[in-house]
Amino acid sequence: MSPSRISPGNGRPDQIWTQDIPNVEDVAEAGDEFGSSLTTGDFNNDGISDLAIGVPAEGVGTIGAAGAVNVIYGSLGISINSGGLSATVPLGGFGRTDQIWTQDSPNIEDAGETDDRFGSSLA
Repeated sequence: MSPSRISPGNGRPDQIWTQDIPNVEDVAEAGDEFGSSLTTGDFNNDGISDLAIGVPAEGVGTIGAAGAVNVIYGSLGISINSGGLSATVPLGGFGRTDQIWTQDSPNIEDAGETDDRFGSSLA
């Protein structure tokens, strides 16, 4: 099954994402480079397109520019225009809440180090 595409009638018509949007993991900080790399795919294998957002200059604890990847998952709502990318699962809908990944996340190889810039390239 290929992922369903967000288009008029099956998702929100336009969205802007930052780390300051309610329910998006972490917070925007000067120089994070949120969005400097992007890719889409069905990362949780639910048939709905998701968005991975690179944040290569994100600090992790006291480690500068260790890097991170925010993942905003696609969701299906129960009414027209209630689905699409969402940091939370729509009421009565299907999906999952967003996540943030670093090299210090469980089951990720290696560990975050200064200037690793994890998330600088996504494909």
